[in-house]
Amino acid sequence: MSKRATWMPAGLARVLAVAFGVVAFAADWPWGDLQNHTHWDRVAWIPFVSPPVRPFDILQNLLLFAPFGCFVGLGAGRSRWRGVLYAALLTLVIGFAGEASQLYSHSRFPSATDLICNVVGAALAAAAATAPQLIDARAQL
Repeated sequence: MSKRATWMPAGLARVLAVAFGVVAFAADWPWGDLQNHTHWDRVAWIPFVSPPVRPFDILQNLLLFAPFGCFVGLGAGRSRWRGVLYAALLTLVIGFAGEASQLYSHSRFPSATDLICNVVGAALAAAAATAPQLIDARAQL
């Protein structure tokens, strides 16, 4: 079995994944606006349908977890698709926690569109970050 071709050591990628995961969660958290009651009526349940659906918000949420997905993908080991799966699942957990915290906010509201964009952005970044590994592996066959 050949050595994993990568442009970053897996240990460093894991440390950066944790750092960017914390940053992304902090960006989702409603700082200074937590209330002692929930706002279920403000939840945007249906992705890309429940308002507000703004192109800038979609782009912002695609990019929010992209660094996290990139570093999870690079730190996941030999399998490219394992890295993509880890990035998607970890982003789902962290993003859901961030969106759930917005239930207790007057100025922020949880959105299924945001969560889906977070997961897709992380998965695409993980796939893109590990693409050179796939090319190198095919060249060695």
